[in-house]
Amino acid sequence: MYCKSTLRSAILSVLVAISASVFFSCGTDPFVPEEDHPITGSWYMECTSSNLNNVWSPDNDVAFAVGDWGMIFRYKDGEWNPMSNDVIAAFNSVWGSSETDVFVVGEDWSGDGPSHQGIFHFDGNTWTAMELWAGSRYFTSIWGRSGSDVYAVDLAGGLAAEGTVLMHYDGDGWTEIDTGEKWRLHDIWTADGADVYAAGETPVSYPDTFPRGIIVRFDGETWHREEFIHVERFRGIWGSAPDDIYAVGEVNCRDDEDPRVNPQWRGTILHFDGDGWSVLTELQCVYPPFTGVHGTSADNICVSGMGGTVLKYDGDMWRVVTTGTANDLNSISCGFDGQFISVGQDGIILVSESGTQQVEAEGSLCGLSDVWGTSMTDLYGVHKDKILSFDGIEWSRMSTPELTGDDFISIWGSSGSDIFASSYWSRRVYHYNGIGWGMMDYPGTTRIADFWGSSESDVYGVGPGWIMHFDGSVWEEELEVDYYANGIWGSSADNIFAVGGSQSTGSIILHYDGSGWEEMLSPVDYALSDVWGISGSDVYAVGGDQNNGTVIHYDGSGWTEVYSSSGLATGYLNSVWGSSGTDIYVAGTYGMLLHYDGAEWHEISVPFDILKCVWGDSENEIIVGGTNSILRYSEQ
Repeated sequence: MYCKSTLRSAILSVLVAISASVFFSCGTDPFVPEEDHPITGSWYMECTSSNLNNVWSPDNDVAFAVGDWGMIFRYKDGEWNPMSNDVIAAFNSVWGSSETDVFVVGEDWSGDGPSHQGIFHFDGNTWTAMELWAGSRYFTSIWGRSGSDVYAVDLAGGLAAEGTVLMHYDGDGWTEIDTGEKWRLHDIWTADGADVYAAGETPVSYPDTFPRGIIVRFDGETWHREEFIHVERFRGIWGSAPDDIYAVGEVNCRDDEDPRVNPQWRGTILHFDGDGWSVLTELQCVYPPFTGVHGTSADNICVSGMGGTVLKYDGDMWRVVTTGTANDLNSISCGFDGQFISVGQDGIILVSESGTQQVEAEGSLCGLSDVWGTSMTDLYGVHKDKILSFDGIEWSRMSTPELTGDDFISIWGSSGSDIFASSYWSRRVYHYNGIGWGMMDYPGTTRIADFWGSSESDVYGVGPGWIMHFDGSVWEEELEVDYYANGIWGSSADNIFAVGGSQSTGSIILHYDGSGWEEMLSPVDYALSDVWGISGSDVYAVGGDQNNGTVIHYDGSGWTEVYSSSGLATGYLNSVWGSSGTDIYVAGTYGMLLHYDGAEWHEISVPFDILKCVWGDSENEIIVGGTNSILRYSEQ
C-alpha cells in the first residue's frame, strides 16, 4: 500500500519550516460527496497551507476567510470549516451584506480555455460565479454599502492597455466604471454617505523608479487622485466615516542618495480627517509593512502586517498586539469587545478574544507529496524539505539529515522500522530504522520517484532513466530506460509492474516476471504516473497530460482504459490506491478525486488542490495529500 506523486506537479506553495502546526478542527461540516455517491462516510480537511488573503466578519459569531487554490472557510457555531465550492480559483477578497449574501473576487480556472477573473456569490447555500472576464483583469478587493450597492476594484489595469476599472453591482447586474487611468489598486472602501475610496500604487517598473502610493476617490461622477511620493504602495483602506479614514501600506525607510539600493521596507499609516491626509509619524518605519486595516468605530481599529504584526487603536493610542506568530498576516477583521480575526501565510487563522490571541489554524506542515504507513496511527509522509509522521492525532516533523534547498518526493517502507525516502535535486536516498533517519550509500544518478519492495532485502526504486534495486545491502542499477519511470508496484517478488513515459514516448508499462523486464502494450498514449493492484491479475495505472486524465486496468491478459476525462481542469491523474476491487481511489491535479465502487467511477467534490497521493489502511480510513492540504475520509 502506498501512494506517489507525479514529477510534473510543479506548482509549489511558499512554506515556512517550523517544528509544530495546529490543524483545523472540521467539526460538523465535512465535505459531502455527490448525492448519488455510494460512500457513507465524510471527507474532512485536516489542514491547509494555502495562503489566506482576506477575511470578513459581520459580527463575532460569523466570519468568512478566502485564499489561494479555492480556499473558503466559514466560522459559525464556534468552529472554522472549509466550504465546498465548484470554483477553481485564487480568491483575493470577501465582503457581504449578511452571512447569506457574500461576495468574493478572484481568478477562476475551472472552465476550458484561459483563466477568467471573476466575481462570485454565496446565497447561504451555494457559491456561484456572477461574472467572469477573460483578459488582463485582476480583481483584488470588494466592498459595499449594501447587497445592492457593491464595488470591486482592479489591480492589473495598471498593466492593461484599457486601463483600470471599477465594477459596480446595483442588485441586478455588474457595470463597468472606467477610470481613464492605469492604476494598480489593492483595496477599496465605501460606506453610507461616503464616496468610494481605493488605495494602491502607480504602475512604474523597477529599476526606472519605485511606484508611488496613490489613493483615489470616486464621487459618482469624477475620479480624484492623490499621490504620495514617500509611500511605495498602499495595501489597505478603511474608514469609520467620510472624515475618519485610514490607509496602510509600506514605505522605503532607507534615507540616502539612492534608496533603491538595499531598500528597507517598513510600515506606514495615513489618516484622513476630512481636510487632508497626514502620516502617523509615531508609527512610521517602526513595524514591518502593513497589509490591512479594519474597524467597527473610530475607537476600535485593527491593522495587520507582515511578520505577524497586529496593531490596535482604542481612540486614544495605538498598541502592539503580541500574536505569537511570525507568519505574514494579509488581512484583519476587527470585531466587538476586543475581538479580531487575522488571516495570512500558510493558512494561518489568528483569533483574539478578551485579549488572548490563539492560532486556530496554521499549515506550515500541511501538504503531502507522498505518504505510506502501517496503519492510520503510524503514518509517514514527505512534504517539501520535511519528513512527517502521524500518530492518529497530529502530524509532526521527524528529525532528518539537513536537506538545504531540496525537497523530499517519495516514501515507502516494508515495516515501521524499514522506511525509504528520496530527495529531488540531490538525488539522495534516506533510510529509517525505527530509531532515526540516515543517508544511504546510493550510487544512482537518477532521483527515485517511487519505491516498492517484496521485503526489506528486495526493494525497487524507479525514476528518470533507471530502475534501481536494493538487496538489503547495496543499491544497484538494474535497468536503464529512455523515459521517465514514475511508479512501481508488485504482487510478489516475481510479478512487478512499473509505469512511466513522456510526451515523446507516450505511455510505457514494464512487467518483471522474476527473470527479466518486458514491455507491455498500453491502450493509451499518455504518460503514466502511478500503478497499484489488488493482485497480479487485477492492476490499475493512472496518468494523463494537462488536459486529459486516464485510468487503465490489467485483467491478467491485457490492459484496457476504464476511465478518461478531458478538459482544462481534469488532467494529470497522479496516484491510485484501493482497499478492494470495489473500493478504489484516484487523486489528481486540479482537485480531481475519483472513487470506483466496482461498477462506476464517481467524482468526489473536495476543495481544489494539486492532489498528489492517496493511501488508506481500510475502506473506512483514507488520507489524500496535496500541495497545500491534507484530506481525510472516515466512517467513524
